[in-house]
Amino acid sequence: MIHKSYLNKIVGIAPQFFILILIVFTFTGCNKPNNEIYKSGEKWNYIVELSDSTYTFTGLSLETQSGMFSLFQNKIIWKAEYIDNTNGDKVSSTSTTGVYEENDRIWLHPPRLGPLKILEAFPFPDVRFPMEINDRWSNSITVIRGFEELNGQRIKSNYTVTDIKGDSIFDIYAKSSLESLDSKFEAYFTFHRKKGFTDFRFVQDSTNIIDVSLIELD
Repeated sequence: MIHKSYLNKIVGIAPQFFILILIVFTFTGCNKPNNEIYKSGEKWNYIVELSDSTYTFTGLSLETQSGMFSLFQNKIIWKAEYIDNTNGDKVSSTSTTGVYEENDRIWLHPPRLGPLKILEAFPFPDVRFPMEINDRWSNSITVIRGFEELNGQRIKSNYTVTDIKGDSIFDIYAKSSLESLDSKFEAYFTFHRKKGFTDFRFVQDSTNIIDVSLIELD
């Protein structure tokens, strides 16, 4: 079970440490992503609330960059600022990763840095169009390196559309399972047709809770 002791180990990993994930589901097509929401030069600002009082976030942002992160994904940068309440240290961290966007699908790497590295074990934000209530889909990834006890783990995730507001706001519930870790990882996403992913809630074993909410889109 991954809780505070695991977080304390992974927070110390240098931000520039290279992380490689083998994506074992197939993306459709081989062309450059058709970015309509996550196009270059945009910025999303979020607030973060943690049930674990060890850390306090003072800022989290997602910035889209020109160029490709990988064959199928455009480059994005997550930037975080938080306080380590055990010693009062102020920490700034960045993570360069990717987003896949086509007309029928958007798949986003979450902010897996500092106290949020645990999000590697959760379902990644993923939507498939068109969507109706109770629509379901799944994916899986294998963690190659960069996350200590998660290395080599295959993470399987299942998604369900739980609510649709009008024709532009979608609520999605997802859960993931790992091959050898006895822990429950659940995620709740809200996706907006113009703003992208606006709200995230990650819950581990009903106790470790991370809430991420959009406050501004530049």
